[in-house]
Amino acid sequence: MPTSRGFTVSNRVLLATFDKKWKRQRVSDGHVVYVATANHATLTAIVRGTRNQKLIFKKGQRIIVVGGTFHSPPHTRVFL
Repeated sequence: MPTSRGFTVSNRVLLATFDKKWKRQRVSDGHVVYVATANHATLTAIVRGTRNQKLIFKKGQRIIVVGGTFHSPPHTRVFL
């Protein structure tokens, strides 16, 4: 996946499910920011062209969604 300023960028996410350790911080003009409220916050993603993935983040990390593109910081990825 390409990176931009330390973030991984993907526009291939078809469906993303956040666990209860996430807080939606703000929504404006098609931008949504999710903040991990605890360590091991997970996002389960169905990604076009690959197997389903579970992404694991540390407390305080942010995922920025602009349109259908996900911008995420370094994380652990587990293929399901």
